[in-house]
Amino acid sequence: MTSKKRLMEQEPFNMATVEDTPEYRIIKEYIEAEKKVTPHPTDHIENDLAFDSLDKVWLEGFIEFTFGTRINAASLAEFPSLADLVERIAATKTCMEVKKVDWHELLSASYSGLELPRSTIFLPLATRALYLWLLIYHRFEVRGRENIPAGPYILAPNHQSYVDGAAVMNGVKTKDIKHCYFYATEEHVRNPLSRFMARNSNIVVMERSYLRDSIQKLAQVLKQGRNIIIFPEGTRTRTGEVGPFKKTFAILSQELGVPVVPVCLKGAFEAWPRTSKLALPKKITVNFLPPVSPRETSTYDEIVTKVRNAIIAKLSEG
Repeated sequence: MTSKKRLMEQEPFNMATVEDTPEYRIIKEYIEAEKKVTPHPTDHIENDLAFDSLDKVWLEGFIEFTFGTRINAASLAEFPSLADLVERIAATKTCMEVKKVDWHELLSASYSGLELPRSTIFLPLATRALYLWLLIYHRFEVRGRENIPAGPYILAPNHQSYVDGAAVMNGVKTKDIKHCYFYATEEHVRNPLSRFMARNSNIVVMERSYLRDSIQKLAQVLKQGRNIIIFPEGTRTRTGEVGPFKKTFAILSQELGVPVVPVCLKGAFEAWPRTSKLALPKKITVNFLPPVSPRETSTYDEIVTKVRNAIIAKLSEG
């Protein structure tokens, strides 16, 4: 039975009462802080609140950490409304205490049991093979390579198209390719072939069941002097505009003292947007912008803002 039907029949847990519950207020405040929108009990997680896969993974972690109940990220979209989700939380919670995750403690600890993906010859070979296609078909151009510091570093590109990963990797110095790791969600490695490629191509997969392990793996990569490529938007743009940034990269930067290089991709949206099955012969340019140092910032949000604004400013140059 949907929440709207419950409201009409005045069942004990309905739209009129859900907003008065502490569970709803906690979830509402979380969504307001993370998505910068005001949710309503009738809102759907995906259709109304625009939660993507990464948003849902973080929400899953928040629910478990705050209420002690496990709701798989993949099933969050199955709830007809936010009220239905809150009802499930209220019925299954084992605790209710909002705590800030101590990222410094979590990421500074040593985790010897974490298995990182293997760095094989496959990634450099595939990267350089794609370079020829980018150069000939997309008149590929790299600018600002001198802004890439000695490792470890985090590359944070805007996400425009299907070729973004290949374009960014082909902007990196040859000697750094095998030391660069991508961060991807489980949606990107659904079939056996993509999972095999992830294990052998420096791809750290964000697993819903092991969110903290995934972030700790990224921390271990950086601690070992290697580099990470994270698309802060979490998904490809639908309009060509830069979307909101998730702050995973900012947390890693701030807590581990690693600089972030904003990477501005131009022309990739016109070349191969998510709505097109085929690539068009449009010019693609990768601009590596001056790094943002965590020493010059005080909060995660400040890093996010500086990196995002740098990319937007570069895009606006035309």
